[in-house]
Amino acid sequence: MDRNPLVRSSLFRLPSSFPNLWEEMEDKMSQWMGWGAESGVSVSEDNQNVYVEAHLPGLKTDDLDISFHQNTVWIKGERKEEEEDKDKKFYRRAKSSYFYQVDLPTQVEENTEQADYKDGILTITFKKTQQSQTRKISVNDGSKGSIEKKNES
Repeated sequence: MDRNPLVRSSLFRLPSSFPNLWEEMEDKMSQWMGWGAESGVSVSEDNQNVYVEAHLPGLKTDDLDISFHQNTVWIKGERKEEEEDKDKKFYRRAKSSYFYQVDLPTQVEENTEQADYKDGILTITFKKTQQSQTRKISVNDGSKGSIEKKNES
């Protein structure tokens, strides 16, 4: 898969392993910075809560490290290496690791979060503070007020 044709042009002949390394580095940077649709993190909210959903396939709950400070969530996950098979020579070994930094769109209450992990999807729910919850504002009809004033005089 040629992501950058300039690197593979006749002017730049690089070792065959370099394009794979470049793609891996680009994928890791995308995950780390949360770039693109494939970043695997969604943030949404309703009137009472803020939701962070992260796709972390291949991990177990013990592989996750989640922290929260100053309205920012850090999600780290890495599949632990299984016991190495001494009879096999690996040329490339699959590995799963994730790092996401997510700034929440509004203030949330401390220590009210709930995290659930099922089928490779982590969902964290935060309760909004009273100040940041959406509330309805009633609008007075100016004509009713002016009619009442006419009746009084």
